[in-house]
Amino acid sequence: MNKSTLHIELEGKSFELSSTFREGGEDLLLFVHGLGCSKEAFLPAWEEERLKEYSLLAFDLVGFGEPSKPEDFSYTV
Repeated sequence: MNKSTLHIELEGKSFELSSTFREGGEDLLLFVHGLGCSKEAFLPAWEEERLKEYSLLAFDLVGFGEPSKPEDFSYTV
């Protein structure tokens, strides 16, 4: 399991994205959490025997989990 933080600039603003990744196979399962959650909600998948043949990627949405919450970022849906 590899954890990393990406620093991204978009339209003059800086954002952080935190992810957890495991390379396990050609097919990738991408986990996107709901509001009020974080990538840690999917950690049991990394131990699931039936998913060993898949690569896994989970990331935190901006302002949830590890990334900081930008003051001028809108969280409206």
